[in-house]
Amino acid sequence: MHYSLSVYQRICEEIARSNYTVHTVEQFFRENPSCRFIILRHDVDACPSRALEMAKVEYSYGIKATYYFRYVPDVFKTEAIKSIKAMGHEIGYHYETLNKCEGNLSEAIKLFEKEINEFRRIGIDIKTVCAHGSENKKVYGLNTDIFKYDPQLEKRVNIIGEAYLNVDFANVTYITDWKVYTRTPNLLFEVFCRGEQPYVEYSPSTIMENYQLVSRLLSSPDGRFYITIHPQYYIKKTFLLIITKIRSRIGREWARG
Repeated sequence: MHYSLSVYQRICEEIARSNYTVHTVEQFFRENPSCRFIILRHDVDACPSRALEMAKVEYSYGIKATYYFRYVPDVFKTEAIKSIKAMGHEIGYHYETLNKCEGNLSEAIKLFEKEINEFRRIGIDIKTVCAHGSENKKVYGLNTDIFKYDPQLEKRVNIIGEAYLNVDFANVTYITDWKVYTRTPNLLFEVFCRGEQPYVEYSPSTIMENYQLVSRLLSSPDGRFYITIHPQYYIKKTFLLIITKIRSRIGREWARG
């Protein structure tokens, strides 16, 4: 699953043109806006170099976002983290300790405290965190369960909120490039709407290629949007064309048997 980085640049253009204020997750928790806002969040599950490219695009439009980095060797790259922070973006901790500890809540909490301190050791004062979904076949519960098991954890590690637990999703329109409820990657933005309708799906031709839809979403007089984007899906157009051709060739060869 890949998108062109230029697609995201066009979306940033629409956001910058709108009358909406864009908030990092930390800013949202501190300022508690009532309407006409966008919470902009990125889950850096892989490819921190692409997160850096995306941060540069946002910076060019005066947009600040939150980047949640996993604490794994391929993602926890100090240079990329510090460069993104230097542009004014928020750096958060994308934790997955319950899964790492195979469901052992006590050990997961200890590991959470240890890993969040690794961010602070390199000069990143973490203020918000966000749970990472399990990539393993065996799931040991939700990573957010550590906060239910230890209600004092948030205060003890000096954070102001969790990006899932402390947001009232009944009062925001949630937009993501990942089908989070089915765990199935798809070339769709999934827009979770307030009210009776649980979600609305838009095809690539309307959300990824027709930027007028973004304008229509942002034309709401009192809209409240929470947007989650995964930087690892966004690459330069040249690479996207190469990947598309490779996939097409593999598909033809597979069909021929």
